[in-house]
Amino acid sequence: MHLNHFILFFLAVALLGFYILGSEVVERSGRWGRLGRNRFSYTLALGVYATTWTLFGSVGFAATEGYGFLAIYFGVTLSCVAIPFLWAPVAELVDRYRLGSIADLFAFRYQSRTLGAAVSLFMVAGLLPYIALQLRAVADGAAILVGEAPSEELGSVYALLLSAFAVTLGVRYADGRAHRPGLIATLAFESLFKLIALLVVGVAALFAVFGGLRDLDAHLRSRPELVENMVDPVMGDSWIALVFVTFCAAFLLPRQFFVAFVQRPGPRSLKTARWALPLYLFAINLPVPILYWAGRDLAAPSVRPDVYVLVAVQSSPTLQTLAFLGAVSAASAMILVSSIALSGMVANYLVPRFGPSPESLLTRWAVFRRSTIIGVVVAGLLIHFTLPRTRSLVDLGLASFVAVTHLLPGLLGALFWRRATRAGVLAGLAVGASAWALLTASPLFGIELDVSGLYALFGFTDPAARGPAIWLSFTAHAFVFMGVSLLTTRSPEERNAAEACREPRVTRLLQVPDSAEVLQERLTSYVGKRTAIEEIDQAAAAAKVDWPPRDRPELLRLITELEGRLSERIGPLAARTYVQGGRPVRADALAERLRAFRELDSRYAAGSQRSSPAQAARRYLSQLMSELPMGVCTVDDHADVVIWNAQLERMSGLDEDDICGHPMHDIPDPWWPLFDELAHQPTGSIVEREYDFGDGKIELRAQTATIPGESEEGRVFVVEDVTALRQLERHVAHKDRLSSIGTLASGVAHEVGNPLTGILMVAKNLATDPGAPDAAERLGIIVDEAQRIHGIVQSLLTFSRRDEAPIELQAIPVAGVVRSAAELAKLETKGCRIDLDLSVDAPAMASPDGLTQVLVNLLNNARQACSSGATVYVRTRVDNGSVLIEVDDEGPGIPEELSARVFEPFFTTKADGLGTGLGLSVSRQIVERFGGSIHFEPRRSGGSRFTITLQAYEN
Repeated sequence: MHLNHFILFFLAVALLGFYILGSEVVERSGRWGRLGRNRFSYTLALGVYATTWTLFGSVGFAATEGYGFLAIYFGVTLSCVAIPFLWAPVAELVDRYRLGSIADLFAFRYQSRTLGAAVSLFMVAGLLPYIALQLRAVADGAAILVGEAPSEELGSVYALLLSAFAVTLGVRYADGRAHRPGLIATLAFESLFKLIALLVVGVAALFAVFGGLRDLDAHLRSRPELVENMVDPVMGDSWIALVFVTFCAAFLLPRQFFVAFVQRPGPRSLKTARWALPLYLFAINLPVPILYWAGRDLAAPSVRPDVYVLVAVQSSPTLQTLAFLGAVSAASAMILVSSIALSGMVANYLVPRFGPSPESLLTRWAVFRRSTIIGVVVAGLLIHFTLPRTRSLVDLGLASFVAVTHLLPGLLGALFWRRATRAGVLAGLAVGASAWALLTASPLFGIELDVSGLYALFGFTDPAARGPAIWLSFTAHAFVFMGVSLLTTRSPEERNAAEACREPRVTRLLQVPDSAEVLQERLTSYVGKRTAIEEIDQAAAAAKVDWPPRDRPELLRLITELEGRLSERIGPLAARTYVQGGRPVRADALAERLRAFRELDSRYAAGSQRSSPAQAARRYLSQLMSELPMGVCTVDDHADVVIWNAQLERMSGLDEDDICGHPMHDIPDPWWPLFDELAHQPTGSIVEREYDFGDGKIELRAQTATIPGESEEGRVFVVEDVTALRQLERHVAHKDRLSSIGTLASGVAHEVGNPLTGILMVAKNLATDPGAPDAAERLGIIVDEAQRIHGIVQSLLTFSRRDEAPIELQAIPVAGVVRSAAELAKLETKGCRIDLDLSVDAPAMASPDGLTQVLVNLLNNARQACSSGATVYVRTRVDNGSVLIEVDDEGPGIPEELSARVFEPFFTTKADGLGTGLGLSVSRQIVERFGGSIHFEPRRSGGSRFTITLQAYEN
């Protein structure tokens, strides 16, 4: 029983009309619009991968490859496993730079519109056989149902129907804008419809032909060759090649790239697709073996396996119609999305080659894209009429799948290999496309080349297998791509773009003009004044910015929105040229980029727009920056404040909104003087200052680092409130002094007790014999011992009050202080020589009296440690911005096990009565109050070395 042609055509028109109407409702309705933003709808929309190849071609593929037909879907499953590592980085780039196609991504990464044109042209050529497949499947199915032989007239009727559908619905989405809920909802319903259609037809065939699962099992047991024929081909060489091809096609086919990345509704969508898309493809392939076995039993020998789906339910015109409408649905969706995706590539990279002005490219982009949609479908129709009918649907589909594998090397280079160059990609693509044309595409047109010798050279024994052509063309492409990339150099633009693609933290490569007028003049020079004003007005409205922008943050937000809007319509490179004048991006634009994304993230957070993983990460980092326990301020190369975080707000009492976007010199005191002082010091410099804000004094420690650029630089300032830390340090030091009371008492008793005992004994003797002839000598002993006690008491007072007395630092000539200390030390130097090397006389920050006290103490210690005739060496030098004074002696040195205690209070290696053990401790405290340090080390030749390090004075 045959169906009426007009009824069949009417049902096809009704189905496609329903899709158009549903798309319009979802696009216009807020409530229904949620369907298009649902992550499950997005996953179903990715089911556009399942075309008429799935509904008709898979059964035909099973006839020759058995269970090998599952390779077409197993590859997609593996690709979904790689979503976090492969799909997610691509999705982030597409979102961040508003890329509309795979050609945009290649053009952006390799900074070449020529490469974008090459990719576009190759994809058009590679996709035409696939579009022809859809038309042929629908035409052949209609011919079976109406009882006619396939004809050009019948094919033309349905080709025109599908073309009309693609143009009618496609022109609505030809603007290239990201995420259209109406389109996603339509594709989701289409995927659901063809899944239901194939499952219903499969179940019907199971019971109508075999009587159920048990009878099917009995049938297969009675005819084991049916199962053997399904299993044997899987063991062949083609299986892995087919898995690899479909792994690439899952996200590199232009339609898959468009749905997966450009139309992605949100970051969680890919997580859902990772498991839901393989589940969908598993379900839609369940009936394929049943339909193959049923069609094999029912079909005449002359019937091609591609239409076994219709033969399997030939007893039910209703089910045949359902299967046919499923094929129409699948074909219409594939042609629609493919034509939309290709139209953007052609309009952005091929149409400009024919000379239209930049203004016409921008104002007539919709015309160019709509014309491209029509042209793509018509070209597919011509290929449909040209191709011999001896080729199966799978042959046509595989030709397109193999073509997109040649995008993988360039994509991997864009994501993971900085060394990849545009020359390498172009050379590899030229070799790969040529190999594809000779080995894969030419047989479709009846051009059979004898390549058996070539295959045998590489160890392939079966020239008819699909694997050799796939592996040879891809391997040649990959080797040429890598070789040429290693032999060529990248331009500065390529290097910048490579960093942007590899490193998630690198933000949009934006540069800000000096004023809004400069932006308008630049855009006017490309597209004319009227168009420039219209585009800027629309971008300003979308960015919620007044014209002219009030400050630099608003100007940057406007530029970001303007470039993004233009990128969606004319591609990223043309958009950047129009907006930024084609200038190379400098590294010192970092601060500008941070501000741009801070502004954009605020808008994303406040609005209903979707947020990519990169934007979520940037918001997280922004929040982390805000909650840092230290103040952070960054300024750009114009000295405008970019970041003023929450901790700095709390320290200063100044609101971020009042500071950001304004020049640094507008920041109220004391912050501007502090930052200005740091800005004139090298990277890594640290200053500490004490300020009185009325409610108490606070101590701040600030440091700075530069953001280097080719000609200018920005700066980052980090400020810490160390008031509590310094108070704690003083408290701990005070506690340390208190804890030394016991040691102090013991030391005092020992050090003071000895001379005091001597005084008492001499005094008693004088009391009993005041007229003794040696009375004067005895009184001298009393005076000497009393002076010794006085010295001990003074040392104790210095130790106990070492932080209380103020100290004034000044720039002093170190050599002069060393000479003075040496002269003082010579008064007590008996039998020792002092060797001075003061060739370096650099000024240092210190107190003359304090430094003299330290040096005299070190020289006295050296004199006491040395034997008669030994030399004490004193040398000055400069090292890394510091002035060093080294005091070396030739004494016995200090045992290694005691070296860690050298600067402890009351520690001494001298004999009793020769020292208090406070000299070195006091010396260290004095030097540290200068902001310097003193340390001890043993000399290799014997003796000790003490090194004083002071801050050099910088005029």
